[in-house]
Amino acid sequence: MHPVIYLNRTMVEATKARVAPVSSAMLYGRGIFTTVAIYNGAPFLWPQHWRRLLDHAGRLAIDCSGCTEQGVGEALEKLISVNRVRDGRARVILLTRGGRDFWKTKKTSGGKKTDLLIMTGEAQKLPQAGMSLAVSPYRFNTFSPLTGIRSLNYLEQVLSWEEAQAREFDEAVMLNERGE
Repeated sequence: MHPVIYLNRTMVEATKARVAPVSSAMLYGRGIFTTVAIYNGAPFLWPQHWRRLLDHAGRLAIDCSGCTEQGVGEALEKLISVNRVRDGRARVILLTRGGRDFWKTKKTSGGKKTDLLIMTGEAQKLPQAGMSLAVSPYRFNTFSPLTGIRSLNYLEQVLSWEEAQAREFDEAVMLNERGE
């Protein structure tokens, strides 16, 4: 990851960025992301990524009213420039601030409902000899309301990848509950 990130209209050192600890994003993983390839200093297929973010936000009731394709796209381009990224990747994340009534604080009861976080990093280097894949022992639930959404609730995929790494594979393939 590069040293500067974009958080709510501000460029900030990644190590100094702060988001609300009592939020649906932090407590439950309620948020979405997209990973955008960067080629020759420009985000690749940004309009398609934006449309997917809006679709996923709608499915999870994430408020995007403070964000526009142009505004977020310009922030992404500015961050790419600040971090001097020629070829790499960016992650655009929408984090829900609101919490369930039980965990709400006075500060979270009004105002901004979603945080926008953008970070950049180097392109993933693929091994010259290719990648080794393992079939994960963990199954993907096709009946989950999160199916098809790039949500922050990504722990199953992380655990699957870590299990494959422990068996000295590069990556894991998760099958569904029917073994498909």
